[in-house]
Amino acid sequence: MCVTAAVIRYTTHGRHRRGVATTYLQDRIAVGQSCPVFISRNPDFRLPTNPSLPIVMIGPGTGLAPFRAFIQERGKYHSCYSS
Repeated sequence: MCVTAAVIRYTTHGRHRRGVATTYLQDRIAVGQSCPVFISRNPDFRLPTNPSLPIVMIGPGTGLAPFRAFIQERGKYHSCYSS
């Protein structure tokens, strides 16, 4: 599996900040080296069954990556139901 990520580094209020996962991948993992991950399934974390129901997605520090599949699924369902 490949990962594409933007490394997060910035300064605010005089303190240097960095993304935990992105800087780990950038600074400590060599290209081609594997990195262990933990995947936790949650059957309750899903889109509503009604594809026309609006949704609000909040990623507290996670960015958009965890929600990309939901956005793609919503687009797939929309094209199926709007035809």
